[in-house]
Amino acid sequence: MKKTKNLFLLNILFLIGLFSAFAQDYTPRFYIKGTRTEVKNFMAETEYYAELSSSVPNSNQRKNYIHLKNNSYQKIITPNFSGASSQANFFSFTNSEINKLNSNQVFAEVRRDVRQWKRVCVRLCNRPGMAEYQSKWVVVSTSTVQFKNLNLKVNGKTPTPNSINQVQNTNCVTNTNISVQFRCNQKLGTIYKWYKNNNLFSTTSSNTSSFVSVSDNDIISVSHTDTNYNESLKRNITVSVVQKGNAPSINTSSVCKGDKFNITASTNSLEVEWFEDSRLNNQITNGLSNKGKTLSYPANFTGNKTLYARGKNKNCYTNVSSINLSVFSQPTVDSVTGENQGFCGNNATFKVNGRNIDRVIWYKGIEGLPSQIISTKNSFNYDIGSLQSGNNSIYFIAKTNNNCSTSIQKVNFIKIANSGTVSTVSNTEYCTGERVNILLSSSTSVRYEWYEDQNMNIPVPSNLIQKNGSVLTYTASNTGTKKRYYRGVNNQGCYTKLYSINIKINQSPSNLQITNSNGSFCVNNKAEFEASANNATSYKFYKNSSGTLPWTSPNVSRNKISFDTSNLLIGKNKFWVKAINNSGCVSDLKEVSFTIKPIPN
Repeated sequence: MKKTKNLFLLNILFLIGLFSAFAQDYTPRFYIKGTRTEVKNFMAETEYYAELSSSVPNSNQRKNYIHLKNNSYQKIITPNFSGASSQANFFSFTNSEINKLNSNQVFAEVRRDVRQWKRVCVRLCNRPGMAEYQSKWVVVSTSTVQFKNLNLKVNGKTPTPNSINQVQNTNCVTNTNISVQFRCNQKLGTIYKWYKNNNLFSTTSSNTSSFVSVSDNDIISVSHTDTNYNESLKRNITVSVVQKGNAPSINTSSVCKGDKFNITASTNSLEVEWFEDSRLNNQITNGLSNKGKTLSYPANFTGNKTLYARGKNKNCYTNVSSINLSVFSQPTVDSVTGENQGFCGNNATFKVNGRNIDRVIWYKGIEGLPSQIISTKNSFNYDIGSLQSGNNSIYFIAKTNNNCSTSIQKVNFIKIANSGTVSTVSNTEYCTGERVNILLSSSTSVRYEWYEDQNMNIPVPSNLIQKNGSVLTYTASNTGTKKRYYRGVNNQGCYTKLYSINIKINQSPSNLQITNSNGSFCVNNKAEFEASANNATSYKFYKNSSGTLPWTSPNVSRNKISFDTSNLLIGKNKFWVKAINNSGCVSDLKEVSFTIKPIPN
């Protein structure tokens, strides 16, 4: 009896709680994100949040959900509670959800999960003794606390058109006063609205607009509306109307190599592109200005060359124009005869040497050039009689018949007051058989002339002269003193005074003979030798062939040399000898051999 009474009391309490729950206000309210604007008509691409009364907040023991549903689909929403932040639990509808919830009756069902804190198995639950447990909140029951038709409507906007395209071409048109149509993706049962720069110009039931006049950068938009849907967002396209310009008209003139062409292209196109080949593969990118309508092109070639140009408006190109460039050769100066040379007397000759030179204008100064002209010929004689001695300069410009010219160039030269001097420090006394070498030097002369006589009528034989006359050389043979004459010549043909030099040739010793040469001597006998020669007054004996180790006393006595054979090696021995006279002339070093024999046993 007591058990039955307790069960009755529990049922009474449950009914009281249930009645209290239904007595509370569970009606959800919906707002646009960031506002307190309540809505009942939902649209796609817009964010919302939902609220329940603050008297039924979520907690660990219970959690409320809102189900927006019709017969075919439901969307579950986590609500906020009045007084809570409106910046959480946002929701929106995708196009797919819009289609699924599209209905005149969308119900709002508020459901509650009741949870308990329980110890539940989380791992190895099917293995007794090994299972792992964890305490967590577990849903023990779910109930509907409210189910109402709140007159909600989910039909929103029609999905935005996927695409919009232009039907007629407006690129590279000759007439920019043009009307075209536009087309978007087709959707059955849809009304299309067409706008130009946000102004409605056409409403159609097909996906193609009526014709509309357009200009460059006009914005054409399309929206569409399905039955029971609001008008979609607009899909835009920016119109590009590009006029085809006229082919460039090009002007330029011929130039000289090393200069630059300044080429102007006239066209109604926005810009001009330049190329070096007719196939338009090698585009010119340097030297352009004014959007390519002006080209500064280097004339780094000679002869003719063709360039190609076309006008460009965005991606619309004109016909190609061409222009032939002519480049004349510049005069080339290789050298100037007379430059850096010295001139004696009153005349100096100058000449410009080079290629492609048709005329030369010479100037005596660089200030007020026309009044400074001294010659208009390539080669000319310049009167330097009035110039000061020393360094001087004149100037020239080389030109061609095409009026190409060099820059003004300076030519330095020297007016020589005298023709300089010649000196020599050579030996002037030699022995017969020796090589005579007379060396001349001068700071101004570049060659020298030798003569046998003072009147310069008999030149010294050319086989005796070397290095432009700076060396006189031959083998001395005839004894006695001979006078020869010489003078220096500079680059300008100026001569020094005539100099003379006396060359004395002395007789050298000759016919050097040695007694007992190639003789044989026994050990312990004395080996003696005696030297004799023509025109000799003394003799010198040596231990080596280079004549650097002399034999001296007691072995040598005047023209004789002797050896103690006991101090010599058995077999062949050698010594060397030369003859000398009072003039200091010396014979060649002569080798003398002899043999030392051993005493028989």
